Amino acid sequence: MKNQHMSRITVALIVAMLLAGASATFAAPIRIGVIITLSGPTAAQGESMRDALLLAAEEVNKRGGVNDSKIELTFEDSKLDPAVATEAFNKMESSKAPLFYIANSSTICLALAPLVEEKRVILMGISTTSKAVTSARGWTFRYWPLGQAYIPVLSRILQNLKVKQIGMLYQNDEFGIDQQLLLSKEFESTGGQITSAMVEMTAKDFRPQIAKLKDREAIYIACSGTLLTGILKQLKEENYQGRILSSGFSYQTSFFGLPEAQGVYLTAPVIYNPSYLYARELAGKFTAKYKKGIDTAGSIGYDLVKLLASLLEDREVSRQGLRNVLDAGFDYSGVFGSVKLKPGEHDLTFSIYPVQVVNGSLKY
Repeated sequence: MKNQHMSRITVALIVAMLLAGASATFAAPIRIGVIITLSGPTAAQGESMRDALLLAAEEVNKRGGVNDSKIELTFEDSKLDPAVATEAFNKMESSKAPLFYIANSSTICLALAPLVEEKRVILMGISTTSKAVTSARGWTFRYWPLGQAYIPVLSRILQNLKVKQIGMLYQNDEFGIDQQLLLSKEFESTGGQITSAMVEMTAKDFRPQIAKLKDREAIYIACSGTLLTGILKQLKEENYQGRILSSGFSYQTSFFGLPEAQGVYLTAPVIYNPSYLYARELAGKFTAKYKKGIDTAGSIGYDLVKLLASLLEDREVSRQGLRNVLDAGFDYSGVFGSVKLKPGEHDLTFSIYPVQVVNGSLKY
């Protein structure tokens, strides 16, 4: 009788364990809606972000997920078109109702901002520099540095190079105009002279602007993508002999290997520093899985999933619960070193360093 009683207890325990396992297995997933550019001129950046988000989610899920819930990512291509992004958002809201959203580019985030305010759901902006994305908004956050973050580092580079006269080529958008105003104010306050020339976003020939700046000791290029590479090529063709600087945040790692990029001074986070173990390990895992290098946008995507998974552990997993966690602020150690969000603020910050492109990599 005793053995029979023990057998019943054993069976009951096994059934309880199986039920518990089944409960964990079937816990509702944590859905993340991702609306990023997967086609067009910025597709490479969007693809890097997508791949890094998937890598981070895979790692979190292998360790049991968050509070026994798996992370589930749903991707939509914004095509850098606000109307397309809006349609994608409405589609996800009606079918998936994600815990939060991720989007890239100021254009797309600005289009989605009123929608997330109405639905009371978090939008995390990556590769977005417009101040209006998070200004006076309750549900939009940014994991990307504002233009003002580059200025102290650029000033440090110029000071070390003993530059007194600088030329500046800046793209005709909010980022470029903001950089021109900020750097002019900072550089001229130290007694330096700056000559600026605007570049239209659709421009192909930059020789007229370059001609005005050829005698400057250094040129700062506040441009990105094909504008940046086109200007660098034409500076080389025009045999410019001075120093060249750029901000460095939107570049693919392939940029560092371009002949025209050699010697360029940049501002960059710690992720490209081979001495920083965490970033080096991520770069190794990403390259092994996808056969390509990881860039800033991809690294932030990876870090973001890991960061939010950590913040939500043993917390209420809901839209308001996530908002409460973010509103409280945090100091998180990740791929970018110490990532901080002050209580009540909506812009995540991390350190930026002066670097130079040397033999296809960055020298800190």
